[in-house]
Amino acid sequence: MDPKQIWKNRAYHEWVRTWEPDPEKYPYYPQVPQDLAENVSYRIRLLDAAREDKGLRAELIRMSKKDVLFWINTFCWLIEPRRQPDIIPFVTWPHQDPCIAAIDEALLHSLTDTTGEATDVAIEKSRGEGASWIALMIVFHKFLFGAGEIKQPAFGLVSRTAEAVDDPNDPDSLMYKLDFQLKRIPFWMRPEVTRIKQSHVLRNNETQSTIIGYSAVGDVASGGRKTCFVKDELAKFPKPQDYEAMSSTAYVTDFRILVSTFKGNSGAYYDIMRGPDSSAIKIVLDWKDNPIRNVGMFVMKDGVAVALDPINPIPKEYIEKLPTINKKLRNRGFQVEGNIRSRWYDAQCLRPAADPTNIAEELDRDPERSGSPFFNTAVIDRLLMDTFHPMHTGELDFNTTTYEPDMFVDDPTGGMELWFDPLPTGDPPPDRYCMGIDVAAGGGGSMSTNSVISIANGRRNKVAEFASTSTYPQDLARLAFAIGHWFAAPGGHPALMIFESNGSTGVQFQREIMNLNYSNLFFQQQETRIDQISTQKP
Repeated sequence: MDPKQIWKNRAYHEWVRTWEPDPEKYPYYPQVPQDLAENVSYRIRLLDAAREDKGLRAELIRMSKKDVLFWINTFCWLIEPRRQPDIIPFVTWPHQDPCIAAIDEALLHSLTDTTGEATDVAIEKSRGEGASWIALMIVFHKFLFGAGEIKQPAFGLVSRTAEAVDDPNDPDSLMYKLDFQLKRIPFWMRPEVTRIKQSHVLRNNETQSTIIGYSAVGDVASGGRKTCFVKDELAKFPKPQDYEAMSSTAYVTDFRILVSTFKGNSGAYYDIMRGPDSSAIKIVLDWKDNPIRNVGMFVMKDGVAVALDPINPIPKEYIEKLPTINKKLRNRGFQVEGNIRSRWYDAQCLRPAADPTNIAEELDRDPERSGSPFFNTAVIDRLLMDTFHPMHTGELDFNTTTYEPDMFVDDPTGGMELWFDPLPTGDPPPDRYCMGIDVAAGGGGSMSTNSVISIANGRRNKVAEFASTSTYPQDLARLAFAIGHWFAAPGGHPALMIFESNGSTGVQFQREIMNLNYSNLFFQQQETRIDQISTQKP
């Protein structure tokens, strides 16, 4: 099935599960063991036999050139630092095979296409599904053996920074992976190469094929010519350089491999994957097709776990834990009902710092949720059920010359809210108070953010708040002066004031509050000094 049609029909997972290698294109791959231990034994026997048999070496090179899946599963390796052993044979997962085949066949087709049409293959992936390794191994395969009739292909690799492209100390960098692979293929398959790390170049001296790394600048590779470009983590390219890099390379190559997880619901990668006019061939590498991560998949329906994996049903002990797990997931804002899950998936959601936004980005391939507000709306809705509405809404009246407070005036349109009843004198209850202040520009309008004054008492309960999008920093300082004196502690000391001092808005607020000689400011501690003596920076 055409990958473009697969995407439109939303039948990708079914296609992945039923895909079989074409015996004309992949005649040798089926003979390679997929069990890890058996694969290692197979490699050892093959390499031992080829050590003294030049004819077998030539035959293995011919087989590798013909069948990229055979070559990867027989001669390529992976760095896996998360477990022992940390260097393992690259034995492809079943859902990776159709991805590799689709990209390889599209690349070879583009080299013989006489229509002049360019081709982009865009991989949409869950984190950790090997998409970067796949793209690199396809490029490395052509670097070694040529690309169709092109004997000296030229490839470009682009990532978000120069270090992500080529760092000799970072196994995650793209060129490091190629250096690693080059050292581990058999000596009789390894060409003489030139490696220029300063300019991120790998050259096959026998065929003059090249792989060159670039960082994501707007005019990347401008003026050059490439057989293929790989763009890794395109969604994380700085904006607008993501669009500029796409535009620049459009005239450099007729074939690009675009790899990424989503990063919000905007940018070049989002437009390619979700735009209605995108012409890219779209390929999915999803955790739900991963034979390690999808074990015991299920979905909650009406409070009951319904198994989706006929081979590995949900263990009884896990079903017994589900009420507790579901409660924890809900507390973090995850939708429990209706989502496809597994034990592995639940464990990822419950890791420290995991939340619906980054799980949507990294695992669920859901750009709309990945670009959602920082706090999940379901969590906010639940918390609102337990919140106390303010007892009074209004404004604090004060002298516009001395800025001394007068009295609080109830007004439903006011910007100040109280969670207490003022005393008969009109004053707050006697206590020690502290006020934290976030200073915004105060221009008003739909794109403006609030300036906020938040007041708490000595028992650490929030008792009042002022919020406004239209109050300028100097006016906010005068109001803060009045509020601070209204919340004065017994003895007359105004509330302790802590305000945001960075940026131009903070500087304006600070200048005005210092001019007013506010007498109870928090002074920042000098963190570089071991004695932590307070400085004079408010």
